[in-house]
Amino acid sequence: MKKKLLFLFLVFFISLGIKKGVFSQEKKELKYFGVNYRDPFLSFLPEEKPVVKEEKVNPPDLKLQGIVWGSDKPRAIINGTVLGKGDKLGEVEILNIDRKGVEFSYKEHIFLLERVSGIIKEKME
Repeated sequence: MKKKLLFLFLVFFISLGIKKGVFSQEKKELKYFGVNYRDPFLSFLPEEKPVVKEEKVNPPDLKLQGIVWGSDKPRAIINGTVLGKGDKLGEVEILNIDRKGVEFSYKEHIFLLERVSGIIKEKME
């Protein structure tokens, strides 16, 4: 008698489990609503940025031999070539000619070839 009751009891609970999908293969999708919460795996320390060290660019050897800056189209004689604003001499592009000297760009750096001393200085912006 006890075996019959135990058997019926087990059959009853197993049938309840089958109805509720205990043995089914369906997977429920879980939705996460923690959008406004901080990610617990992120560090509190600030992110270190890699230091990019710019290599020093040496300007080409230019000799300023003459300069005319009082006209509408200023000119400079550099290494025996007459150049104006926007002209190129190899990789050098003339940006500006004034009484201080000739401003030019070389490899994405801006330099000033001074009128009086003939020294080339890099301009810091």
